[in-house]
Amino acid sequence: MLYWSVSRREGFRGRPLSVPGLFIAGTDTEVGKTHVACLIARQLLQRGIAVGACKPVATGIDASSEDLPPESDPVRLWEAIGRRAEPRRITPQCFRLPAAPPVAAAAQGSEVNEPLLLQAVLWWQRHCEFLLVEGVGGWFSPLSQQMTVADLAVLLGLPVVLVVPDRLGAVSQTLNALHAIARYGPGCPVAAVVLNRIAPSRAETETADNYCQLRAWCPRIPLLRLEHHGQEFSPAADWLAWGR
Repeated sequence: MLYWSVSRREGFRGRPLSVPGLFIAGTDTEVGKTHVACLIARQLLQRGIAVGACKPVATGIDASSEDLPPESDPVRLWEAIGRRAEPRRITPQCFRLPAAPPVAAAAQGSEVNEPLLLQAVLWWQRHCEFLLVEGVGGWFSPLSQQMTVADLAVLLGLPVVLVVPDRLGAVSQTLNALHAIARYGPGCPVAAVVLNRIAPSRAETETADNYCQLRAWCPRIPLLRLEHHGQEFSPAADWLAWGR
């Protein structure tokens, strides 16, 4: 077994949320998870839904000042949900070093508070009608010394929106991630895969076949495309129907 998962502890039972929502995961870091989460939040907000957002831990953020940086992920999510609550409710644990959370925490002589990872999410179920939870890095990226993104997703049991960079290698990355989610997160159905063009492609041929190939390999999973800095998914998505 390559990965040790807290969700496999003897006698462990997940704690489903009392509100519907989605878990935003990615195949890697810097693939546009926050951008996708913000777009989903804005679309739900336009429909009159009280949206909540939580990214329980983030790195590369200097949280020493009273206010978080305006370009940081917590503030971007806070703006997208209509400034509900406050940015630190979205991400209560921030660390300065842009590295995996346990590494970034250790660099500050600290450690990630594991109970707070879940508590940060559970707080939102009393303050919203639909909750978006964003992970860090990829599906098995460490959140703490003993928890991965996969563990948190399994704990919450939310449908997963998988964000994949639309570039050469996307098909393999997507299939690997879908296999991992199916194997380690059986309680987390995949709501959709978002092919996100995170940068203008040097050659259209680098990405032209990704959508068609994934459509053939994953015919039962909704597959969406998002252009570089795009504001609309193609085709349109019904996030309310896909959340639970």
